[in-house]
Amino acid sequence: MLLPFGLFGQNDFVRHIITPEGEVTFWRGTQQLWVSAITSPPIYKATYYVAPWGDDDNPGTFEEPWQSWQKGFYGPDPGDTCYFRGGEYAATNNAGLSYTVVYLTTGQGGTIGNPKNMFAYPGETPVLNCYIADRSIRQGVYLNGANYMNIKGLHIKNVMQFLDGSYGSALRITNGNQILVEDCVFYDNEGIGAMALYQTGDTVRFINCDAYNNYDPYSTPAGNQADGFQVYENDSLSVGIFKGCRAWNCSDDGFDTYWHTGLAKFDSCWSFNNGYVAGNGFKMGPLHVEKSDSIRRVIRNCISVNNGYAGYNDNTAYPIKMTLYNNIAYLNGGDGISMYLCGSSSTVRNNVSYGNLGTYQFKTDGGGINDHNSWNGVVTCNDADFVSLDVNQLDNPRQADGSLPVVTYMHLVEGSDLIDAGVDVGIAYEGANPDIGYAESNY
Repeated sequence: MLLPFGLFGQNDFVRHIITPEGEVTFWRGTQQLWVSAITSPPIYKATYYVAPWGDDDNPGTFEEPWQSWQKGFYGPDPGDTCYFRGGEYAATNNAGLSYTVVYLTTGQGGTIGNPKNMFAYPGETPVLNCYIADRSIRQGVYLNGANYMNIKGLHIKNVMQFLDGSYGSALRITNGNQILVEDCVFYDNEGIGAMALYQTGDTVRFINCDAYNNYDPYSTPAGNQADGFQVYENDSLSVGIFKGCRAWNCSDDGFDTYWHTGLAKFDSCWSFNNGYVAGNGFKMGPLHVEKSDSIRRVIRNCISVNNGYAGYNDNTAYPIKMTLYNNIAYLNGGDGISMYLCGSSSTVRNNVSYGNLGTYQFKTDGGGINDHNSWNGVVTCNDADFVSLDVNQLDNPRQADGSLPVVTYMHLVEGSDLIDAGVDVGIAYEGANPDIGYAESNY
């Protein structure tokens, strides 16, 4: 059956296909249209394509794709999906903002119930190479007030730092609500991998993302700013969520929440080999205000290993509430877990802090809830407790579904006294009680 595509605000024809499962899909050529009503005017969701061999004057179909990332982000309407084909894309300055490649502002994102979807084409890897000889680009993708965006599978590299020390990021999200960044990679940048800042009651989520080899050579001192991920100077209602993310070989912090007054949650995130100058695995403060009565940091099942300074550092924050459950701090250059001003208001349980080079495995101002950890005297922690201490496992390739690689790093050996030595904190466990550390055993 052919329907006049004029019904859909076009001048072509649309065909429908009934799948063996009885689903009806609508197509214009190889471009699928997601139709939710055949009324006047109907609501439909289109699919577009971007490819290195395309042209921005094309219609954006599979056979005739667009070419630039700016067109791919800007061209679709709310509810539409744009697929980025594999290959490397050269950087070009966006005329609207001279130091970025992709720039979207207020009203150019999605809407409630109709997000814009920017996805890697299945099985392919699109890479935005932001290198340019005159160093005129210091942002890769900049979402400035563009809300309701889903970004998946995109890679951004070689964002440059200005010679005057000004630095940017591969992905910058400013005042962006309901942004989901999934399976994305930010590497070899002269600035921050990905950052969310100046949020006002907004939520930004990073799921299964990587940031590595980021270094800012023209800062003072060199390497003092290039974090893997950063949430910065956001209000008390804003939320930053990180799950299954990794940061390594970044010259400053792996994960940085400096001046983030909102909630930051880290679940199963790995931070290792960061901090050329004095960077931390996880920088947890300070807030932009003096005090918050609600929990502002939640860190669970995370790894912080071989970072230049502390594994987890409250950064002499104003006293705020935090919960740290079932984490690892190992071989960091400073203290393992430093909660010098936040310990009295926080809950710290089931953590391992071992082999760190600073004065304290756990540094606190006292008070709070601090029990069932490796330093509380109930267990004895040593190398023999762990299957492997080979940190090189942590940057192994991810699994096919984007989840963290399967490793044995700091998993507990059978018979370790850390097994069943923890306390129930609401995380699923095997045996009589939870284990101490990030990886629950099945012994």
